[in-house]
Amino acid sequence: MKEWLDTYNTDSERAAKALEELAKAFDMPYMGTDRCDDATRSYLRNNIDKAKLGDPSGFVECIQANYAD
Repeated sequence: MKEWLDTYNTDSERAAKALEELAKAFDMPYMGTDRCDDATRSYLRNNIDKAKLGDPSGFVECIQANYAD
């Protein structure tokens, strides 16, 4: 998420690659139905979809909530 936020306004190729890498999370064990709830997967999917449209709000919210000082 941070990689996309750092690059979406300045380096569209790098930002696109960041979204590709982030989308791989859905295939990883920690996002499986036995370890992760539907709401969490949906939240990430919605934030990726927003980012694809150039909207950083979902990633900003997630980072602020999870990495607040």
